[in-house]
Amino acid sequence: QQLLQLAQLLQQVFGSSNGDPDQLEGGWCSPDEEFGVFAAVYGPPGTEYEDQALLAVNLAALRTSGAKHNTSVVVYTSITRQQLELLRDVPGSDERRLGVLTSELGVKLVGRPLDGHGLGLLEAIVQQRGLTGAAAAGGARPGSDELGLQ
Repeated sequence: QQLLQLAQLLQQVFGSSNGDPDQLEGGWCSPDEEFGVFAAVYGPPGTEYEDQALLAVNLAALRTSGAKHNTSVVVYTSITRQQLELLRDVPGSDERRLGVLTSELGVKLVGRPLDGHGLGLLEAIVQQRGLTGAAAAGGARPGSDELGLQ
């Protein structure tokens, strides 16, 4: 159930409302930046996370030449804004960007849930954007021992 709550928060933060305007008005938001199969949400200014970003990589869209569709396989991680800028500026395809992300920047995607730092960043974004979800409703900070996600 805790992982489901985390998934719901990530969907809200990254605007996975399937384009429904009612959901966008009801607390869903969209990424701060999108390029290819990548989407990023910046950490809130004035917090310890302001130099960070949550990154979503749509692996299913990568396999279908960037076409967006409802059956996506999205992997989330936290990176620095500097890493995000480097990734965005990589010339070529999304496959090349993914290679840079995993090889040159050393980001691991497979089998890696958001760590404590990533969960703290998610919580700060949720609070800054006034989203509802597990962090607000459950009263426990995502990534805390109460949620058992670390």
